[in-house]
Amino acid sequence: MGPVCRRREQGSNGPMSGFLDKAKELVGKHDDKIDKALDKVGEQIDRRTEGRYSEHIAKGVQTAKERTGEGDTTTGQPPTGQPPTA
Repeated sequence: MGPVCRRREQGSNGPMSGFLDKAKELVGKHDDKIDKALDKVGEQIDRRTEGRYSEHIAKGVQTAKERTGEGDTTTGQPPTGQPPTA
């Protein structure tokens, strides 16, 4: 039996379904930690690019936060070089 047939036998979600469900569950439980890590990563990237892409970095970090868990759980300052949003 070929790979296509095995996929059909495993259902429409495929063999990764359980793994993805567990990953989503963990992201939901630890959303605050993930948001803090995303802030740190954004700040590090902003530092390494010497602020040239601050706007893009901030937008990417914000989008990532919105797509993980319950959304943005941090109330911290924007990445270095970004003015506070009103």
